[in-house]
Amino acid sequence: MKKILLISILSLPFVSSCSLTGQKTSSNESSVASSCTGASVYKTNGKSYRVLKQSSGYKADGVAEVYSNMLQGSQTKGCETFDLNGFTAAHRTLPLPTHIKLTNKNNGKSVVVKVNDRGPAQGNSLLKVTPAVANLLGATTSFPVHIEAISSHVLVSPNKATTIPVATRGSRVIGAAKPRKYIDRSHSDRYYIVVGTYQTQEEALDRFVRVSSIGLANVAMETRQLKGRKLHMVRIGPFYEQDKIDNAKDRLRSDGLVKFNVVKN
Repeated sequence: MKKILLISILSLPFVSSCSLTGQKTSSNESSVASSCTGASVYKTNGKSYRVLKQSSGYKADGVAEVYSNMLQGSQTKGCETFDLNGFTAAHRTLPLPTHIKLTNKNNGKSVVVKVNDRGPAQGNSLLKVTPAVANLLGATTSFPVHIEAISSHVLVSPNKATTIPVATRGSRVIGAAKPRKYIDRSHSDRYYIVVGTYQTQEEALDRFVRVSSIGLANVAMETRQLKGRKLHMVRIGPFYEQDKIDNAKDRLRSDGLVKFNVVKN
């Protein structure tokens, strides 16, 4: 085994030196954030809709249609910039934002996406998705789906038995890993790449989805208490060999994710 070179040695549980995002907002910022969640009741095309008070436990089956007239760079109802290449969706009544596990019932492929807009405005479809989402799920037009709101405080991406499947940017969706020869790692040093530590679950989920979409295995989001505060960490690992750490770091950098730490646990 090659010698592991550490960038930064920290204890994996949240430490005070971790950089944090999601700091306390001003009253004006809070007002803007509130307006971006949308009205609890709204009307479109002559129909009224009541937004759910919470997404926890929400499950539904229906048809997903692909955005066809949303302009790149326009603003969603959740006050975000629409991106045709992003993993996002529109739903009539789920709170904004909500992360959901979306499954194509035709082939069983799944992906975690963020609901940040309202729709569909017409028809009986359950939701709209970006072309990027449809492509990852092996679809080009409308397709039958099952959706489930994500409310767990711990998410683990593929290569574990208990996973929320997350699609890669290719045509293949990674699932649970195939059985492999057991290697005793009990006496080996373990290393993790900590991509970020956040005060809000929403920001951590966004980063979890972003990192998982690259196709890296063993991405996880964990929530823990530190000095009375609830913090959310997104990390990759464990790693036992330097070349695998270097490969993961290169994958992150090539996708524009340059702020991370390698830690030993």
